[in-house]
Amino acid sequence: MGITNIYEVLSEYSLAIHSSKVETGALVLIEYLNAQPPFIAHKTGDVAEVICDDLPIFIASNLDMNTWIDKILNVDNIEFYSIQKK
Repeated sequence: MGITNIYEVLSEYSLAIHSSKVETGALVLIEYLNAQPPFIAHKTGDVAEVICDDLPIFIASNLDMNTWIDKILNVDNIEFYSIQKK
């Protein structure tokens, strides 16, 4: 039958990566925020623009490999659940 609840699947992720160069909406970022896996996304599209000020650790402003490696290696330092208190 297939997956009927994407949030159950996403909540099992240890890391989600969204490296698209071009996006207009990037709704997957909203899904990540709802399911709460740690994620790293390229700063492209409206959603990334909105969340980048409050959640800069999730957003990479370029596609430089070393930037992404650093973010991936530091994913354990992301205190995702603390953003709910804002």
